[in-house]
Amino acid sequence: MYHPRRTALPAQGFTIVELLITIAIIGVLASLVLPAIQQAREAARRMTCQNNLKQIAVAALNHEQLLGHFPYGGWGYKWVGVPSRGARRQQPGGWAYNLLPHLEQRQLHRLGDDPNSPTADEEYTRRLGTPRPLFTCPTRRVCQAWPFIGTWPFDAWLFRPAGKLTVAARSDYAINS
Repeated sequence: MYHPRRTALPAQGFTIVELLITIAIIGVLASLVLPAIQQAREAARRMTCQNNLKQIAVAALNHEQLLGHFPYGGWGYKWVGVPSRGARRQQPGGWAYNLLPHLEQRQLHRLGDDPNSPTADEEYTRRLGTPRPLFTCPTRRVCQAWPFIGTWPFDAWLFRPAGKLTVAARSDYAINS
């Protein structure tokens, strides 16, 4: 009887050394790629900040072309904008409020249109708590309403206290006015 000579079959699969070397190579490649991805994300966030500033500048120029002056700074940070008071020195709202109509935010600008309305303080409060991504630089913070602790002392002859103010929107930008 003839028996063919049996040969050993080649081993199938990976040895543990080959597997460890493969994992190490993947780890090195990942450590090289992740910083590049983070840099690309940060560059995109910086580009968003620059775009926000450009849109704010264009809105300020549109305001100036339409009304003949750049937006006023308002009466101080404790004052909210009142739509019925126009866009000149009698407007207590600051530059951000005055630019809203030029940033396609006319509806937000008109909240509290009638200061004698029983819902005016709720509308002012809603406007103060509405975050606007255009006024937030994503490199610095997330666009959200931030907790508001304390009281908002509106002037009694013009505004009623908005005691329900629990959150407030913030801006990362400022304008000389």
